[in-house]
Amino acid sequence: MIDRQSVESPARKEHPDVQLTVTDPSFGTNLIEEVRSHPCLFDIRDPKYRHSECRNQAWNSVIAHLNYPGDVNSIYKQWKKIRDRYVREKRRLRMQRDNGVHDDSTWDLFPQMAWIDPYLDERAQLLRQVKRKHDEELSDYGELDDMVRSGSGLGFMVHDKGRNEGGADVLLDGDSAFAASAVSDLRTLPEHARAIAKAQIEAIFDSCVKTVF
Repeated sequence: MIDRQSVESPARKEHPDVQLTVTDPSFGTNLIEEVRSHPCLFDIRDPKYRHSECRNQAWNSVIAHLNYPGDVNSIYKQWKKIRDRYVREKRRLRMQRDNGVHDDSTWDLFPQMAWIDPYLDERAQLLRQVKRKHDEELSDYGELDDMVRSGSGLGFMVHDKGRNEGGADVLLDGDSAFAASAVSDLRTLPEHARAIAKAQIEAIFDSCVKTVF
């Protein structure tokens, strides 16, 4: 059983959020199996992984099969909650083993998530590459914000009264202006779409580097 309660989103009050409380004990198991049947939702090597339309279709299929009353963003959060707990549980068990303590997980969904291990390893490798290249700025846009505030480079005018009390124009070169614009666009995306967009941008960077060198 799933209860629906409409609440107001604290981040964007004009867009109502939906908070869903899942009480069906089999929901987690069913969600895991549904996601597993759609590789484009977890396999970064799947050709459809890079296409948001394909992923949205997959999520809508999951919603239909589970008779879930929420939208794509909501079902993604339900999946992310399970996936993140699995990652934390694996980390806890690994740390215990490193300390000489061998224990088994008591979480009932833990063994049902074992199939995703190879895909989590690939995602972790990609995230490590992103962190190295961007000084661990995956979710913090402070560096680009500093570029906007300081006006590093010349050649592009950006008017930023909110950050400049004097109302002076901030100058950015073309690359910096593009980066600032990309950051602004990323912030408008839902959480799952933002993470995918970052991964795709990094894949493009890697491809360009390999082509050049």
